[in-house]
Amino acid sequence: MPLLIVLFFESVGHSLAIGLSHTLIMLCSSFDNEASFLPDPRRWEEGLEDLRKKRVPNFFHGTSVQLFPLGALRIFEGQARFLQMQYLALASANRMSWSDFDKMGMLTPVYVDAYKRFLEWSGLKAPDSILHPIIYLFLLICDLSVNPSDGYPFNLNHFESMILSVDPSARFYLCCRHIARNTSLRSAIQKCTREEYLSVADEFCKVMVCKTPVEIALKISSWQDEKATLIQLADEDRRFEFLNQDLPIRVCFARHAQFMRDKARCPEFFCWPSLHFVQHAGWSVDFKQSMALWNEHQPLFFADIQGEIFPLLLAGREEKNISDTFNNFYLWNTLYDFARQWTVCEGPFNYNYTWMAPRLVEDETKPHIDRMFRNAFGIDPDLFSVDKSNG
Repeated sequence: MPLLIVLFFESVGHSLAIGLSHTLIMLCSSFDNEASFLPDPRRWEEGLEDLRKKRVPNFFHGTSVQLFPLGALRIFEGQARFLQMQYLALASANRMSWSDFDKMGMLTPVYVDAYKRFLEWSGLKAPDSILHPIIYLFLLICDLSVNPSDGYPFNLNHFESMILSVDPSARFYLCCRHIARNTSLRSAIQKCTREEYLSVADEFCKVMVCKTPVEIALKISSWQDEKATLIQLADEDRRFEFLNQDLPIRVCFARHAQFMRDKARCPEFFCWPSLHFVQHAGWSVDFKQSMALWNEHQPLFFADIQGEIFPLLLAGREEKNISDTFNNFYLWNTLYDFARQWTVCEGPFNYNYTWMAPRLVEDETKPHIDRMFRNAFGIDPDLFSVDKSNG
């Protein structure tokens, strides 16, 4: 990460601003050309330029690179692994211990680094059980860290604090330090209820001066009820029959918007899902509701043991629509890849997409890719020539 910033960006702040801006520009081009409801990154330029002129650390070219020693990857991986271990503990009637998980190879650094930082920065001791209030708190901190509100879906207003507002590692650190100063939080989550989630999340978000994940979800959900482009997108998602225009963006954003609608309704499920799939002493688990949420938000595609990618059959959607969307989704991704090859790669175009379908040969993929390229750019890939004069 530091190397990428030094080579391609002016500073950490510039890197985050570019990432946010380009994501928003992409979404605006698909759903909100006038930036009437999505944040408009063009309005940030003056504020960010002012930080550069004032040479605010982390916001000007030549400033030292200052990063929190964690990274979003470690937070995501730690969250996923601890949820997995909670499920295994519950399914085994709490007979599985930390020692068992270690013997299974589940406690390697990428999966426990975030947890170790959590204990260190919060001043906590590791509990004996994976089913403990401190672990529930850790999972809530992971959820809060990876769900910033500034920049999306709410506007970015205070530019100097942007890194603390947006960077998951910074947010993780701020939450941990708040726990160190407020020891009552160690036992604040006992039952993993909606009420506990709302109360504790609100306290942390007030410290970070940001919106809670539920407020984020409600904001995005309101767009689906009020904005014509997203009302149409929700209808496409219900039928799984999408406009063939930047289709991967439409599919992913439709799924994201529906996820937000359900998260606003039951945030506790998405923070502590393991507790909703095994019957336990905490409460009576509603398996029907759990499976409905699982089925609604399961991965759209999966790979078999040979690496072949297939679509999943989704409840309430016609199989033909699922198949067509799947095929178009990956055709669009080959177009994006061809645009990348055209602009940054040397040599002839590469039609090898066996990573997607191991049995595919170039003669089968080439006509489809060429057709999409012609439709998008008005030129046939075969008309390009490779300059070999420079070796």
